Amino acid sequence: MKKIAKMSLVAAMAISGLTGASAADLTEAIKGVKVSGFISYTTEKVKGDDFGKNDQEANRDLDVRLQAVIPVNDMVTATIRFDENGDTAVNSESLQMEIDRAFFTYKNSGYQADFGLIGLPLTDGGQGDGIIVSKDFGVAKLSAGYFYSIGATKVNGTKTANNGSDEFAFVSVNGSVAPVSYYATYGTRIDDKNSTDVGTSTTDNEADMLHAGLSGSIEMVTLAVDYSKKSGMVNREDQDQVKVSIGADLGVVNVGLAYAANDKKGGKTMLDEADTAASNISVSSLELDSLGDASAIQFDISGNINETNKLAFTYAASDVEVASGAASTDQDVFKFTYTNMMSKNFSLFANYEINDKDDETDKRTELTLGAVYSF
Repeated sequence: MKKIAKMSLVAAMAISGLTGASAADLTEAIKGVKVSGFISYTTEKVKGDDFGKNDQEANRDLDVRLQAVIPVNDMVTATIRFDENGDTAVNSESLQMEIDRAFFTYKNSGYQADFGLIGLPLTDGGQGDGIIVSKDFGVAKLSAGYFYSIGATKVNGTKTANNGSDEFAFVSVNGSVAPVSYYATYGTRIDDKNSTDVGTSTTDNEADMLHAGLSGSIEMVTLAVDYSKKSGMVNREDQDQVKVSIGADLGVVNVGLAYAANDKKGGKTMLDEADTAASNISVSSLELDSLGDASAIQFDISGNINETNKLAFTYAASDVEVASGAASTDQDVFKFTYTNMMSKNFSLFANYEINDKDDETDKRTELTLGAVYSF
């Protein structure tokens, strides 16, 4: 990667004549470039990790992202994004940046096309080589895409990768007709029988996915229904999941309540089996999508102490069906969050989580302190 980068820079300089460029030329070259990204640092202390099997000392985590959107002409832009490789950096030596987005965007008369190394739908930050085209009709936006090579994906927040030989295609529609909003995405993955993904066999990558949802607001109350399904896998049963949620803005506080359920085989409905489906409940170590024949509830309440300080509380509980006489694996999770917005793009936060499983004697607790700067 370093050799390629150096060769590309030398070639660019030779072709464009930058070796003799003036300050004015360079200013014109970067005119209109939009740079964004974030830097985050967290440290956590875990007690009773894996519910008493091993405690952890304080861990650090660094995360850095940098993105530049460069205008090419009136209708085309070029985007390049650098991101941390693996999301596991704990110091400067382990912080490795990689290019995880590099694509062109064409926009004209409501049409848009992105092509190159772009974001992979139905994943938690995955990437792939392909093209996505879309058209915005106002009440509905239609999109379709084809990926001829699937790159890095994430499983439970950790990046994984296959050999890049699978194909993926999707179509989606989303929009709103007041007061109702909707979305629906259908995707299919074609396995060449030689690729490998974490947690799946070499013949288990074929899959069809459907994710859909409706939401609407009446006065201060919002209602939503989300459904997702993953089927067509060679060595595994279909995965289904549905969630119903309600929220209310009471002025001083915001409250929310959700109920979600999987079928008997589980609810891993994302392409990369991440826990980020809109139909899922995922709070601390409670991951509903990984449980078969299970349901969960989630209650949230949050409010502002003042303009810069915010408190939030989340309670979640799972109910797992087990065989007669077997130990219960039900779990309760309590999460307390304090956030201080020192400025519009810099915040400090503290999370304290309590995880309690019925079949374990120890409660797992976790304290996380962090800072995030975005630009």
